Order: sequence, then structure tokens, then C-alpha cells
Amino acid sequence: MTMTKKIALIFIFVLGILVRTKAQNPVCLNAYQNINKDSLILSLEELVGRKFVVIDGIQTKIQSRYAYHADNALAAKYITNKCAAWGYAIRNMNFGSSGQNVIAEKRGTQFPNKAIMLCAHYDCVGGKFTQSQGADDNASGVAALLEAARVLKDIDFPYSIQFAFWDEEEIGLLGSKAFPSWGGGLPELLTVINLDMIAWDGNNDSLAMAHVTPSLSKSIEFADRLYYLIGKYKLPLRLLIKNPGESNTDHQTFWNRDIPAIGLTEDYDNDFNPHWHLYSDSIENIHQNYFVSMSKLAIITLCEFSHEGLTSLEKTKTNKAFQVFPNPTNNKITLTGPNLKDDIVLKLSDLTGQEFLLQTLYKGDVIEINLPSYISPGVYFLSIFGSNQQTLPIKILVE
Repeated sequence: MTMTKKIALIFIFVLGILVRTKAQNPVCLNAYQNINKDSLILSLEELVGRKFVVIDGIQTKIQSRYAYHADNALAAKYITNKCAAWGYAIRNMNFGSSGQNVIAEKRGTQFPNKAIMLCAHYDCVGGKFTQSQGADDNASGVAALLEAARVLKDIDFPYSIQFAFWDEEEIGLLGSKAFPSWGGGLPELLTVINLDMIAWDGNNDSLAMAHVTPSLSKSIEFADRLYYLIGKYKLPLRLLIKNPGESNTDHQTFWNRDIPAIGLTEDYDNDFNPHWHLYSDSIENIHQNYFVSMSKLAIITLCEFSHEGLTSLEKTKTNKAFQVFPNPTNNKITLTGPNLKDDIVLKLSDLTGQEFLLQTLYKGDVIEINLPSYISPGVYFLSIFGSNQQTLPIKILVE
């Protein structure tokens, strides 16, 4: 390789880093850099009863989070104390004979009556007088919420943010069903990101699932944006948008209320956790690096969505700013749109997040793109990264 080619490649590599970095929200980037693996694992250990916690001045362990076990109330108090210490307004919502939701909230500076919610259920399966663990299901989601609350506590958001910890999900989604969508002093929910099992990756393929419903187009649009965030923050994850998504968890509650929720989970279809609902659902049987990456994606999604809100997300819809034709296509597409003369980075990925190399040719205000000859027919996403645009991926059908 000649020295000229080496310099050119170095320039392209550095330029790619700069372009991606410019697109990141600086406030969210700072929060992202503060996400700590040790902090996440400590919360997990405390939730499953491996480490002592101090509740009301008494050192104890949370032996179980089963709905009808006495220690489930300890778990609610543990969550309440943590979030209150970080400065969040707390709502403890009692329902039924023993259920208790914990809602931690920070009101927005510009639109306090509209909110983005990150949620997870904290109860697990078990017996009334026996220990249980529920590390993946769903201490993993709760630990991610607690880490989000920790790293976002000093940030002001235009839109309100809520961390909702549901009780009694395992016995019929009772906690989320008992929560009013809004009113009574609660802001209107723009979207909900539900975490339920985010720490199992048995086949090491780094696949995440975003569950959506075909009845709510916004749910699908917002899930599409996760492709962009994975690339933007260089997370070692692949994404499958499952449509229609799994319905037996808390995002279903909000779909039923016409709220465009997204369920962010591990792979339910081809790599389901064999320890699900067993005592062996323990810290030893999770995949820590995958758990950290999924937590980061959840936290960044909340931060970026809350800074932009529903209106800004609508403005990023690529079909208004950029045009791709022909679509469907066989082997070549043409891209037109604003600022194409600037240096941009293009990525093509399939439904699982696998990326493909592109050959591009700039022609004035358009870019001609040759698709790889070896890709199979199907749905793909063209992502555009640049200093002057921030876009959702463009869906492309290859015939």
C-alpha cells in the first residue's frame, strides 16, 4: 500500500469518528460515558439477595421479589430509597391487596406535562416462603432503570422523564394495568420503553429485540430509530424489530391504550433463556457484557428521546428529507437529499443488524449506491450519519 493510500484511509477513519461524534447529543454522550458496569452488577446483586442492603437503617438482604413474599415490599422500599436519594420525585402507587408500583419522576423544563417513560417489573416468580432470584427476569431490567436514574439525575430535560417499576407483572401485568396513563398530576405519555429480560445471550450473537405493534405506526417508527442509536454510539448489538411483538409483558398494557410503546428485550425466539422462571435464573447464568450493552441502549434511548420529544422525532423521518429510488430495487439505488455534498457515512443493514459494505459514487446532488451482489432479497435499512443531518434509517426492499 502506498503512503498516499495510507493517509487517505486514516483520514476516512478519523472523519467517520468525527461525523458520528458530532451527531451525538453531548448531554447524552456524557451520561453514556458515566454508565458503569460495576454499578449495574452491584444493583443486580442487591436485587437478587447476594449483597446486603440498608433499608430504614437496618442491614438486610432481599430474599425474594415474589409478589406474595414479605421481602417484595423490601424491594419496593429499596428502589424508592435509591431514587429518592438521587433527587427524583417519588410516587408509591398501591393497588390490589399488596401490589405497589414505584414511579420516579423528573419534570421537564419546557414540556412538563408530556413524558417519556422507561419501565421494568421488579417482581419475580417464586413461593410465599421460599427464596427466589429472578436475575434476568427481571432484576436485569430494574438494574438498568436504576443505573439510568443514577447517570441522568443531574440532567435537565425539556420533556419529563419517568422510571416506572411495576409490581405483580408475573401474575397478570397487574402493576402496569393499575397505572393511569395520565391525569391526576401525571404527565401525558408520549412513548414507553419497557425492559423485560435483557441479560441472556446464550449463543453470543448480540441480538436485541424491539417489540412493536402493527396497530401503532409510531411504535414502529420509534423502534426504527434504535438502529440509528446503536450505530451512533457504536454499541456491540444487533437489532431485530419484532412486528407484531411479544404481548405477554408490560408494553402490551400501553399498546392497549394506544400509546406507542417499545419492548426492548433479549432474543425471545431463537435463544430463550433456559433458566426462565427457575431458581437457576441467577447472576452466574447471565451474560454480563451483553447486559451492560443492553442497559446502555435503554439509557441512551431514554435520554435522546427525552431531549427530542415526539415532535422532533417526527421531523427526523427520512422519507421527507431523503429519497431513494428505485425502491424496491435489484442491485442499485440513487439517494437524493439535503447536504449530500458534505462528508457523510452510509450503512446498509438487514433486519438482524448485520452490516454490508457499500460502493458509492457522488454525482452532484445525488449519490449512486451499488448494493452487494451477494445479499439476499428482503428488507434492509440505509442509515445516514453526517454532521448536518440526523435521520431515521430508510427502509429498502431488495427483490
